[in-house]
Amino acid sequence: MLEKQLSKKNKLVYKICITGGPCAGKTSGLALLSEKLRDEGFNVFTVPEAATMISDGGGMIDMSHYNENQSILF
Repeated sequence: MLEKQLSKKNKLVYKICITGGPCAGKTSGLALLSEKLRDEGFNVFTVPEAATMISDGGGMIDMSHYNENQSILF
């Protein structure tokens, strides 16, 4: 039992960040990457893009009044 707990405790967690502009293929690439990693036996967890979550949730963001620094921070 202790050996099983120790082996679970020592597992590594890898993080991959995919960036790019609109229509750059991030979502398609993520789907393919996730599938290939799962095929290799990895547990894959994905985090949705914040802007997509906001817009899909009905949020309306008017950034026309943001200055350059505010836009970057957002």
